[in-house]
Amino acid sequence: MVLETLGRYTFGRRLLSTFSPHPKLDPRTGELFNFGLTVNTAPRPGALAALRCYRIDTSHRLHTLATVPLPHIYINHDFGLTERYLVFVIDPLHVKHPIRMGLGRLDANAATVHETELGSLVLLVPRDGGTVRRFTIPTIAKAHVNNAFDDRGDVVIDVVRYDDWKALSAMLCNFRDYDAFKGGVLSRVRLTAANRTIVEDISTLYTEFPMHDWRRTGADYRYSYLAYNDGQRRTGIVKVDNNTGQEWQHDLASDDFPGEPIFVPRTPEAAEDDGWLLVINYLAAEHRTALVVLDARDLHAEPVAVARLPHHFMPGFHGMFTPDLRMKPEKPALSPF
Repeated sequence: MVLETLGRYTFGRRLLSTFSPHPKLDPRTGELFNFGLTVNTAPRPGALAALRCYRIDTSHRLHTLATVPLPHIYINHDFGLTERYLVFVIDPLHVKHPIRMGLGRLDANAATVHETELGSLVLLVPRDGGTVRRFTIPTIAKAHVNNAFDDRGDVVIDVVRYDDWKALSAMLCNFRDYDAFKGGVLSRVRLTAANRTIVEDISTLYTEFPMHDWRRTGADYRYSYLAYNDGQRRTGIVKVDNNTGQEWQHDLASDDFPGEPIFVPRTPEAAEDDGWLLVINYLAAEHRTALVVLDARDLHAEPVAVARLPHHFMPGFHGMFTPDLRMKPEKPALSPF
């Protein structure tokens, strides 16, 4: 396993914001979609910041789909992609004191607040550049999105939902502490054409780091894969049937800290769920990390392989992974941020 920094890449200085660690690849078109946040240097009422939505074509050229004004300097980590939309359900987590933070008088945590009463901001950004749909729903506390898809005029987005922000914040701030890793509940959020919201829990387990077969990104899909915590110092990987709620678990050692279970199909044409799960797992007893390979079809079986590293990664290490990356870093330049 090789992990190295290739250098800064700004898509020829077209990247004019931050860049989320959770881009989405459309398996049908080969396009990559992502977003970033910017702070307005000359803010006006109702537009303290902006959400920039990007499309990267198959030639690695970046295009800005939309720049959406935001009433707060939100902190948002993830989004969903359907055949029609980039889908955002943005928590009311925002920087309340940006000037004091910029002057170093407050750290980022102290300058940030979660105002549940504001509700979550929903943005449906058309991939074809049309008018953005925006409305507010009762707050859904979350960090990660699994998948999203269009369903007869509705938009469905699957997230890991927390009862309140404090539970999620405690886990993020104390990620090295097993007792803080409680996780949330895998939930399906349906956004109707009339801007109504229906929330249904798919699983009852405490889970995090949701994944799916990336060949199903943006489309209806059957299986979700997540890291779970049973509340009794046992962790592992769970596969959830989104249609029936049936669950299959693979237990790991006590106090281990698994990351995202990344699905790899057995062949390019293999059916959904016919493949392996690659899991970066922190081995607490050995204070190092291992790559655990599981058979997605039989989670009760012993691992197909376990490759122990000589050191550890930060528990919860995750992000976007590709077979290889050949984009060369650009020459040093001023940051666009």
